[in-house]
Amino acid sequence: MLPSWVGSILRWGGVVTLMAGLFVAWRSFPTRPTQDWSKIHLFELDSEKCEALRDARGTTQWLAPSSLAAPVGVAEVARKFRLEEALVCQANDFADTTCNTQTLTPGEGHLRLPLYREPRPRPSRRTP
Repeated sequence: MLPSWVGSILRWGGVVTLMAGLFVAWRSFPTRPTQDWSKIHLFELDSEKCEALRDARGTTQWLAPSSLAAPVGVAEVARKFRLEEALVCQANDFADTTCNTQTLTPGEGHLRLPLYREPRPRPSRRTP
């Protein structure tokens, strides 16, 4: 058992150490100045730039391999990657009637493949 004065010294030593640590943290890591909230910030999430980033994040580019013997159709690519043909047509902005006739030349044909499983929402254009 320790004498009572040792416990008291340890307690006060802990308090002094805690206060010194708080002082060092306060001097070494100053806080940032407060932001000016007098001017209201407006975030417009449906801007052209945001829409382009959303489209880039939701699709990926696919290049027809040069090892293919013949041109490949959009429907074949959709089946290969287990995608709905309508979504592949929508991602490439093909009309539904002409989508089946589109072919890709081996080594040259590019196709955007969707990374989503539901139809893209059509952008709502607001008029200023």
